[in-house]
Amino acid sequence: MRGRGPLSELLGTVGSEAGRRRVRVYLERRPFPHYETAPGDRGLLIRIESDGTRTVGRFVDRRFEPVG
Repeated sequence: MRGRGPLSELLGTVGSEAGRRRVRVYLERRPFPHYETAPGDRGLLIRIESDGTRTVGRFVDRRFEPVG
């Protein structure tokens, strides 16, 4: 992410499509598993494994617990 422009300009794009794209690209480069918010249900997450497996669950005592 370094060298992409002045910090003041980058902060100005936080809520824009360019800012969301920059965050998405950064998160996709992080090690697996990845997590995203499950649609419609508060408190639930989707765990995404490197093979594409998606599991809905929540964290209980700092451990991911599948639901359903």
